Amino acid sequence: HGVYPNPPRWEVPKFSFLDFGLRDNSYYDRYVWTFPIHERPSQGRDPRDDGEAIKLLRGGMEMADRVVTVAPSYKDEIMSVEGAWGMEDVTRGRFDHTDGILNGIDTKEWDPMNDKYLLPITFNSNDLSGKAKAKEALQRELGLQVDSNRPLVAFIGRLAPQKGVDLIEQVFPWLMERDNQGVLGEVQLVLMGSGEERYANFLRR
Repeated sequence: HGVYPNPPRWEVPKFSFLDFGLRDNSYYDRYVWTFPIHERPSQGRDPRDDGEAIKLLRGGMEMADRVVTVAPSYKDEIMSVEGAWGMEDVTRGRFDHTDGILNGIDTKEWDPMNDKYLLPITFNSNDLSGKAKAKEALQRELGLQVDSNRPLVAFIGRLAPQKGVDLIEQVFPWLMERDNQGVLGEVQLVLMGSGEERYANFLRR
């Protein structure tokens, strides 16, 4: 039945399940659909869309009982012209039916005292000595120079401006080249992700 047991009802339904070739509404009306949105730049369309394709994201947002974003702040972001990527009329129209649920982590699985991917290395807030050992192990595994004094910066995420990878590209020379602003040019940068080709090419070079 879903997480929203009392979805809104209209005197004239916006659509019928008969429109989708289903038998009738008596069974399917019991369901409530949640449509999480991830790919805002695509605006719900295939990149090959020449203007004649069905925009599934737009349709999903307009017909969903609730729209769910990955964080309360992201809910606010998609209401703006800059953050809605041309769909601000849709997002603002669904404002009252949009929720932001903050992402979280499994504190057991990600506990460095019990992380099976770190063992036998462990550490906690009272004893951080194991953290330096974990850094050394990562440097060795990735073929980086083992140096406890060298900053190690990691980025794991979608290669898109919303995730800040464009900022990493902009400051890359500043991180890697020695200058007179206090940066030694000895930063080790570890990035992993998929997404826009231009940023993938940046990572490959």
